[in-house]
Amino acid sequence: MRVYRVENDEGLGVYQSTVAFRLDRFGHPMGQKLSDHIYGMPTPNVDFSSEDYSRIYFNSNYRYACESMEQLKRWFPPILLKIFKRQGFKIVAYEVDKEHVVLGRNQLVFHLSHARRI
Repeated sequence: MRVYRVENDEGLGVYQSTVAFRLDRFGHPMGQKLSDHIYGMPTPNVDFSSEDYSRIYFNSNYRYACESMEQLKRWFPPILLKIFKRQGFKIVAYEVDKEHVVLGRNQLVFHLSHARRI
């Protein structure tokens, strides 16, 4: 299964790297707080079943991603992707067996040690 995420060269996502917080604090071209959009998306405890959430939340080997480019662009509209690119982020695809993926309603997580960056 191919999955997509936004990350920097260190493999950190937008939320892990604090870039979202910095952009909120110092502003960006959207003319509104960045968090009005990305923090309005469902948090993992809402998006995943309580059983799945308990399993993945404290496991640092899981990474959040989307199952399609369309889903990723709903999460991060093109204007945000441009902003993130200027901050050193890019869209990265991984190939991972479905057995190492947990699907939420709006996002997914995958086990990094069972994934191959492509």
